[in-house]
This record gives sequence, C-alpha cells and structure tokens, in this order.
Amino acid sequence: MITGYVFVLPAVTLAGWFLAWRGSRWLPWGVLAVAALASALCCVISFHAPGGVTDPAHGCPMLAGCGSWDRLHWLEAAVFNLGCVIVLTIVTPVVSAWRGGD
Repeated sequence: MITGYVFVLPAVTLAGWFLAWRGSRWLPWGVLAVAALASALCCVISFHAPGGVTDPAHGCPMLAGCGSWDRLHWLEAAVFNLGCVIVLTIVTPVVSAWRGGD
C-alpha cells in the first residue's frame, strides 16, 4: 500500500542534491548525509508510531484493513529515501568527475 506521501522525502533529497551542485564540491555529499539521517529518523519513527487496532469486540482485525497504517507509511518513506540516497551515492562521483572535480 504505497501512497504519494512516501515520495516526498526522496523528492526533497533529489531536489536538494541538484541544488547542491551550485555550491562547493562537498555540498552534495552533505545533502546525502542529511538525507540518510532523515531516512534513519523515519525508520525510528516507524517503530514508535501507533500500531493497528485489533479489537475482537468490534470484529475488526488488522488484516481487514481497519487499523492504522502509520507505521508502514513511515517505513516506506525510509526505504524509498534510502534507495534514493544509495543511487545518488553512486552517481555523485560520476557527476563530480564529469564536471571536472571543481
């Protein structure tokens, strides 16, 4: 169950990475470090988010879809952002070499 909100953090990471190339050569690496930290923070938040409601009195188990999906959304955001950081970590030295190393 992927929602549009989980793509916000990778989009901000990508935009920050593009804008960082206007600055010094170490700035894209700083953006990637902050993005990795944000991904780790989202993962930690996912473990502290309220879980699903499983109240047998109301006949509503979590598998029926009537619980809270907050944990899953935070974890999805962390995973997608971490994937974005990994790809940009591979691309950054290539772009730096292509630009002439500043």
